Amino acid sequence: METVNKYNIGLMCVAICIAGGLLGFGKFSFPYLSPNRDLIEVKGLSEKIIDSDIAEIKITIRNTSSDMEFLYKKKKEDKQKVLAYLKDSGFENDIYKSDFSTYDYDDNIYENGKIIRKEKVYTSSDEIFLKTTKFDQIENLKSKLSEFCAAKIAVSCDCVYRLTDFKSLKLLMLNEAAKNARDSANAFLSDQRSSITGLAYLKQGEITINSDTQSASSSNSPWESEKEEKASFRKKVRLVVRAGFKHD
Repeated sequence: METVNKYNIGLMCVAICIAGGLLGFGKFSFPYLSPNRDLIEVKGLSEKIIDSDIAEIKITIRNTSSDMEFLYKKKKEDKQKVLAYLKDSGFENDIYKSDFSTYDYDDNIYENGKIIRKEKVYTSSDEIFLKTTKFDQIENLKSKLSEFCAAKIAVSCDCVYRLTDFKSLKLLMLNEAAKNARDSANAFLSDQRSSITGLAYLKQGEITINSDTQSASSSNSPWESEKEEKASFRKKVRLVVRAGFKHD
């Protein structure tokens, strides 16, 4: 009769685990028996779909003129109109700061294809920053602000959704990923009539935050992925740990 040693039994168990769909739920990883036979190395995954708890909005009002006095008057009027709209829309208390900048440059004035003179041009940007939880009103806010263009007020609106209590979420997911790693090791070792005797190491691996609509096979660049994640209210958070368990 052919003799089957413990190592060969272990390899057979790996095949059985794969066939049985052990990896199908995204919680477990392929178990790896290290050259040190009393150690099994695994990865544990925690993945969650989380809604953002704050939206950060930046509204920018831009003006350009060769007349500094006119520019100052126009930028002041435009900002007052935007602030009045925010007040009427219930966003006044969400404003936490504002900022402005002005710079100049020399513009070439042409006549018949030739430069006849240079003219000093001034450009100003007023920025209004908001933090809000009025998630159901944000798209309407952006739409209404775009209508200011009809009144010759150049306004842009950028919105970023964030998770503010990521520290608590990370701790929760670390515990879940560690449990999944242990479950994976237990499932593999039970078929060998072996059991875990202790933890050799536990290391946090990669943490990723993406849009909930972005697939793992997305070909987006890191910059595009980050932009998509920031614009997404609902996010997919993924955390991986690496663990080594001693066994008998």
